[in-house]
Amino acid sequence: MRPVAIIGAGLSGLLCAKMLNECGLPVAVFEKSRGLGGRLARRRHPWGNVDIGAPLLALTPEQLQYFPRDAISAQPYTTAQWRDGKLLPQATQTHYTAAGSNNRLCHALADGIEVRRGQRVTAIHPTSTTLSLRDGKGEDLGDFSAVILATPAPQARDLLPTTSSLTIAESPWQAGWTVIVQFDGAWAPSEIIDIESHAILRRIVCLSSAPGRDHQHCYSIELTDDASHHFEQRSDNEIIDRVMTELASIAPTPPLLHSDIQRWRFARPETAVISDSQRADDSLKIALAGDYCAGGNAEGALRSATFAVQRVKQWLASAC
Repeated sequence: MRPVAIIGAGLSGLLCAKMLNECGLPVAVFEKSRGLGGRLARRRHPWGNVDIGAPLLALTPEQLQYFPRDAISAQPYTTAQWRDGKLLPQATQTHYTAAGSNNRLCHALADGIEVRRGQRVTAIHPTSTTLSLRDGKGEDLGDFSAVILATPAPQARDLLPTTSSLTIAESPWQAGWTVIVQFDGAWAPSEIIDIESHAILRRIVCLSSAPGRDHQHCYSIELTDDASHHFEQRSDNEIIDRVMTELASIAPTPPLLHSDIQRWRFARPETAVISDSQRADDSLKIALAGDYCAGGNAEGALRSATFAVQRVKQWLASAC
């Protein structure tokens, strides 16, 4: 049997690969960048390896079974809400993380899977019995029994063959900036701060609170959609200065040691749910997976992967 091609080595793509591999179906994962993880990416600095993607995961018991038990753990986090100029304590929340970095979850899923890194797929050509993939130079990347598109919606839309029954609406995607700061001492009185009706800040998470981190006093600051759009042409230094000003309005800030910015082009779709009929082309054997298909965030990515794998197994009449 020809392998199933999975385009995109983020959480949804790697989960698809793991589930299909466990069923005895051959898979090949194509990833345009050198690393794994997508929105669970990490960045290495001399001052620590920091999660620039989702800092925390809220998973159901069913979703937990997809990960090796030693790869993920639950931990309570102190939580507060910033509203009307006041910091209001909230109930403790339990979230899941991986020791060292959440990116390790993706490496755990990729164990034993063929991942072709640095390989950008630019076209899918249906034949009478297979789907042929091509790269940007027009070179053949192989023939496959089915394809799962586990990329952001704009990229998946560009890859769909013109003969496909699938249509991905050109819904606006919001860019999203994440600012990482490291202070010379603890700053936030709570490990998670959800910020209401703020022009710049959406959420703050203490990254160093997660187990096994090799840094101290590091915080992830998620900016609002409006701020991300407004700052699009601003320099990193300008953005950091503005964020520091806003943080100081919540609580006095210790001296800033280090900072970084991740500019996500496709952070949040306007519509984060696609109907089942528009997530799989039964004729060409192409399925969609990704957080934009099933509610957004890492949890949506996991739900979408489950659907895509079920459909591929039906196409290939797998007995697993």
